[in-house]
Amino acid sequence: MFHAFKEKGDITMHKIQSLETLISKVDAFIRMYYKNRIIRGLIYSGALLFVFFLFVNLLEYFSYFGSTARTVMFFGYILGAFAIIGFYIFVPLLKLYRIGKRISYNQAAGIISRHFPEVSDKLINTLQLGEMIDPGSGNIEILEAAITQKTEKIRHIPFTEAIDKKENVRKMPYALVPLLIILILLVAAPTVIKEPAHRITNYRVHYERPMPFGFIVDRNELSVLRGDDLDLSIKVTGSELPAEVLVEYQQKTARTVKRSNNEFIYRFRNLNTDFTFRLQGGGFYSEPYKVTVLPKPVILNYTVKLDYPAYTRKAGVELANTGDLTVPEGTDITWLFNTTSVDSVIIRTGLRTGPRIERLSKDRFQAKMRTLESFDYTIIPVNKYTVARDSIMHQIGVVPDMYPEIQVETFIDSSNFRMAYFSGQIKDDYGFDKLEFHYKRKNVRSLDKIIEEENRLIQIDKTLNNQSFFYNIDFSETTIEPGDRIEYWFQVWDNDRINGSKSTRSGIGLIEIPGLAEREQQIADKQDLMTREMSQLQRDLMKLSREIDQLQRSILQKESISWEDTNKLQEMLERQISLQEQIEKLKDDNTALNSLQDEINPYNEEIIRKQQELQKLFDELMTDEMKELFEEIQKLMDELDRGKMQEMLKNMQMSNEELINNLDRNLELFKQLEMEKMITDVVTKLKQLAEEQEKLAELTAEEESDINELSNRQEEIAEEFEKLKEELEKIKEKNEELTWKYDMIETEELEESIENSMNESLENLQQNNKASAVPNQKDAAKEMETLSDNLMDMMMQMQNDQLAEDARMLRKLLEDLIDISFDQEDLIEKTVGTNRIDPRFNKLLSEQKRLIVSLKQVEDSLNALAQRQLAIQQFVLREIAQININVEEALKTLEERNISSASSRQQYVMTAVNNLALMLSEALDQMMQQMMSNSMDGDSCPLSGEGQGKPKPSMNSMKNMQQELNRQLEQMKQSMGQPGEDGMPQSGGQTMSEQFARMAAQQEALRRQMQQYLEELRSETGTSDGNAMKAIEEMEETEKDLVHKRLTNETLLRQEQILTRLLESERAEMEREKEERRESKSAQDYPTTDPDSIMELYRRKMMEREMLRTVPPQMNTFYRTKVSQYFIQVQ
Repeated sequence: MFHAFKEKGDITMHKIQSLETLISKVDAFIRMYYKNRIIRGLIYSGALLFVFFLFVNLLEYFSYFGSTARTVMFFGYILGAFAIIGFYIFVPLLKLYRIGKRISYNQAAGIISRHFPEVSDKLINTLQLGEMIDPGSGNIEILEAAITQKTEKIRHIPFTEAIDKKENVRKMPYALVPLLIILILLVAAPTVIKEPAHRITNYRVHYERPMPFGFIVDRNELSVLRGDDLDLSIKVTGSELPAEVLVEYQQKTARTVKRSNNEFIYRFRNLNTDFTFRLQGGGFYSEPYKVTVLPKPVILNYTVKLDYPAYTRKAGVELANTGDLTVPEGTDITWLFNTTSVDSVIIRTGLRTGPRIERLSKDRFQAKMRTLESFDYTIIPVNKYTVARDSIMHQIGVVPDMYPEIQVETFIDSSNFRMAYFSGQIKDDYGFDKLEFHYKRKNVRSLDKIIEEENRLIQIDKTLNNQSFFYNIDFSETTIEPGDRIEYWFQVWDNDRINGSKSTRSGIGLIEIPGLAEREQQIADKQDLMTREMSQLQRDLMKLSREIDQLQRSILQKESISWEDTNKLQEMLERQISLQEQIEKLKDDNTALNSLQDEINPYNEEIIRKQQELQKLFDELMTDEMKELFEEIQKLMDELDRGKMQEMLKNMQMSNEELINNLDRNLELFKQLEMEKMITDVVTKLKQLAEEQEKLAELTAEEESDINELSNRQEEIAEEFEKLKEELEKIKEKNEELTWKYDMIETEELEESIENSMNESLENLQQNNKASAVPNQKDAAKEMETLSDNLMDMMMQMQNDQLAEDARMLRKLLEDLIDISFDQEDLIEKTVGTNRIDPRFNKLLSEQKRLIVSLKQVEDSLNALAQRQLAIQQFVLREIAQININVEEALKTLEERNISSASSRQQYVMTAVNNLALMLSEALDQMMQQMMSNSMDGDSCPLSGEGQGKPKPSMNSMKNMQQELNRQLEQMKQSMGQPGEDGMPQSGGQTMSEQFARMAAQQEALRRQMQQYLEELRSETGTSDGNAMKAIEEMEETEKDLVHKRLTNETLLRQEQILTRLLESERAEMEREKEERRESKSAQDYPTTDPDSIMELYRRKMMEREMLRTVPPQMNTFYRTKVSQYFIQVQ
């Protein structure tokens, strides 16, 4: 109303001050009115709230409502409290601040009038008059006067006292009484207030009425890791205990396990989510308990990445969920973990420095480390709730890089001590850096002093872990001397890049270069051994021949061969093969012996020629025909019948007889050559010793020479001479073993004189009488020279005498062969012209037997001659064997009166005899040339190294034989009738066929001589003779014509061309001989062992070992190592 009044007459009102003052006093009353209402609302609100609180608590205290009822009570109390406070406090407070509808001035005036009766209606009237004021009307002054009058009457009355403040004090007990009750209950019986209030505020929690017993559950134990089991322990307290306790959860009830009267347990299994449960016992229920399931740290899977050291050349690998590892030292390991509910990963290793762990993302972790030693480790996932308990211990085995291994086998060539061959095996985990050969050279006279030291790098494949190597060294490239000691070893380095390259040495090997005395003794031992082996081989062959003969006789008495006969033949073949291997060994032994002899004492060219000739004989002991024969017998063993077996035994018998004869010859020639070498060695040493004695005499003549040194040197020379005397005795013993002995000269007197001269010289030196010692020393030197010359003259005289005697014998054999050839030719004509029933046929048999006897005598003489002369080639003896075969067959067919076969065999015999005569003629030419060479040399010493060398087949003799053959063909052409168109003779009969056969055989023999000539020419000069090669081709054409009984003008013209070519070859030969005379010749080096061939042999052996050594790839590392160690041990 006051506001309306002001709006209507704002201008007027300020003029009526009395009215404004009145209204202000009314406003003050209104404000006081609402303040009083607020104070009284506080009293009423507190009274109501305290009473309601006390009511609700007491009701819950006695009733134990459920959650629903407590929820209604809780929220009902809250809503009631808001309503009471809003009504009694909040609404008056808003009106106090003029918010909302307030009491009007008239209502306020009524309240004031009721409190102050004297005011009566004056205040209301005054306020009404103020409302009537209108500025547009004309009665304003009247109204002002009326208002002023009335205002003056009530101006002194305090309107605010119209509010009774004591009433509020009187109403205070309404609130204080329930508050006091509450306080008293809190002090006297706090459970009456606290417990109900707690249950009401926790309205969601179920509370049971107090039981006669209580359940005790440790709430701290109500948390479990996901997937684990939870063991719930329950204790019951109280005066009365339940017989059993049940657990209610997830809409099911389960019995607990009773451990005692007041203890129960229950296991919740495999928990994955949160849940609540309550206990029940004796009809009472406990409050609900909540089980919290915590996330469990789990490693879902992981991978391990292995980065091996680069030098191992192993590719990196990734392994899934593999904890136990075996890795090389220095391997970088990276673990990558996929996890869930994991905050961190711990890897416990026990090492000073463990893996570096980093988190890649929420559920991915990575750990890295380099392994240098073996260790155990545990992977533990961790989160904020727990540390995983189910971790597993793993192991990482670190395999350290082992030291390389090396094994070496050494082979020292017995024929050349300066050549050393090595084969070895090196092994390492991952490969090699290098392999070196080291050696130190010392001399026995000063072992503390190293003369030479060197190391050489050997090429190997650095990537192979296990490999063989081969190495050879020729110490002749260094200044090696007899008596030197060479210490050697191999050193191999591996490719370890973690700890640095490691090396391993092989055992130190020792090569002692024998002194001259040791080498000479070794040569003597080898000579004795070869002699014994050849003798034993002869005996074995003769024994085998006797057994073959017995088997032949046994088979002759049977109609068919038996199983025992076949086994005997098989056994004989095996023995024959074994003997062949021994023959091959003899050949190698002789080569090694020759090389060893030439190394320490280079011989003159004549001895070298004999060595080569003898070596050739050893090479030809087993001919290709013999080898093919035994191979054929071996192949036909399963198809043998009686006839074949007899034939094979006969062939074996003949082959063995040939071997026996050849061995006998080789043995005798071997002994002769060794005898010649021994004499030559002694002569050489005597000359050297004479020179030393002469030098010692010159030194003794000097005034300043040391007497002690002279005495020592004289003693050494005397000792050397004693050794030469022993060698002379051995020469005499060796001479007794020869079939054709040397006529040894007596040397004892000269030896004694030399010893006396040296002894007197030594005595004079010991008496410090150098002047008297000098003549003795010079006498000793001269006598040594004399002894040397006497021995050489003896040997040369014996050789010349024997050569002359053998030449005479060979010439006599040639004459006998020519006679036999003519006799055989006459016998052929008689055989062809005699009827098989003619009584004179027996006389033919007698004549053939006489020729056999004559041939046997020739054979014996030729074998004896072959044991003394190397000029008798091996094929000459084989030709004798062919003659024996054919003459036996001829005699056999004659006895059977088979004239055709007999004449054919006789023709073969005659042809073979002619061939043999040609061969012996060539041998005689060689012997004559050698005799001429010796006569031209006169008294020259063979030790000078000069000589004529090895004589080749004479081109002059072959030319003469070809010329004679051409003459015979021309005579044969003239004696023939006129040939037809095909060139065949129209007359001549059987005799003419024999002539053709004989001419063909002579041309064949001459052609073979030419082929031998070319082979020897190539071996000596490395060149060939074109004329000779063309002559050989034309000779083959002539042979074909003669075999087919064709003798035309073309054939004769070809023969003239052959003769012309031989003349040109003869002139070329003469030119070569002139050139050779102009050149000085030195001793030839005997071919030494080829290092490459020996190393190739070792490589093959190692390849065979490696084939056995091969380890199946499916084996793991442990078994691979075991297999490798086994093969290393068996080596």
